[in-house]
Amino acid sequence: MTGYAERSRQNLLLPPVVFCSVIDTRVPKSILAHLLVASWHRYCRSWSTLHLVLVGEDVELESLAKKLGVQIHHRTAHTASCQRPVVNKMLAAGVAFSSQAKVILLDWDVVFTADPWMLRAIPTGRFAARIASALRVPPSLQQWVVSRFNLPVGINVAIGVLGHHWLLHHSLEGLNKDDFLRSFRYFNAGVLVFPPGRFQSTLTHWQSTQNELIRLLPEAAMASSETAAMENLAKSDQLALAITLANQPVCGLDASHNFMLFDFAEGLSSQEVAILHLVGELDNSLLEKNYPKKDLVLNLFDQRITHLLHNYPVKLAEHGRFDPGHLRQLLEKLMEEYHLFQPQ
Repeated sequence: MTGYAERSRQNLLLPPVVFCSVIDTRVPKSILAHLLVASWHRYCRSWSTLHLVLVGEDVELESLAKKLGVQIHHRTAHTASCQRPVVNKMLAAGVAFSSQAKVILLDWDVVFTADPWMLRAIPTGRFAARIASALRVPPSLQQWVVSRFNLPVGINVAIGVLGHHWLLHHSLEGLNKDDFLRSFRYFNAGVLVFPPGRFQSTLTHWQSTQNELIRLLPEAAMASSETAAMENLAKSDQLALAITLANQPVCGLDASHNFMLFDFAEGLSSQEVAILHLVGELDNSLLEKNYPKKDLVLNLFDQRITHLLHNYPVKLAEHGRFDPGHLRQLLEKLMEEYHLFQPQ
């Protein structure tokens, strides 16, 4: 970049960027928050701040966070968190951020693996989120949601069923496209960008929408007999988010900025991934054996790769630009550089 271009970039009147994540330290997988903190410091500290809302206590995490300039907020668990753990995310609404700031809400299992520069390029007045790779709502329930909440509909690009079929059969032929044509935008909430001044109000609306969905469960059950779908409706926050943002201006985040390992079919190289989202659960057998936390992190990564190798070996071989070993190495280097999970 030339000196003139660099000065021009710095002179842009961009809003301040604030990252925020709610960490339930009582959950074993919250050890990933250590990587979130370290990777934010590694890639984002020069142009943003990070706030952690802690539920419970993690002395090691709090010590690391404070050392790296992260701001800590303590909260008690949400009253509904036993039945719906995701509801703790709404505790972030109680943090007072500047109305001028672009707030980016993160799940605690995301790790920066490069500078997430696209987050700074999102137009100031827009939300941004990654279109979910799978729609958890069956067609019958989709139609009920669309009608009940008067949602704008169109061709939904969250085509998890189609994507799975394509991975297995390399073809979309024979699928019943009517199942997803009248659908709505459905997002993954792992990385969620709020326009300045819209954070608290949107989280409040999001929570009230979730409460409304739970209240309407008996009515929804009349539209769909799928028990699993009803349970997801009650526990997941993504459907409520889709309804909350249905009439809002939303930019779709690139896969590189909320990358789950099964997204390898997007065609990205591992070097292009800026935010890795380590979805999945820790191996309970390893927890029982008191494995080192570093090994638990790498085991979670390895679990997902093993699953992909087992289910999609041909497609993984075809996407030679995707090198899981590169991402694993980044995680190892990050833990080494910041001395994570080592005796102080």
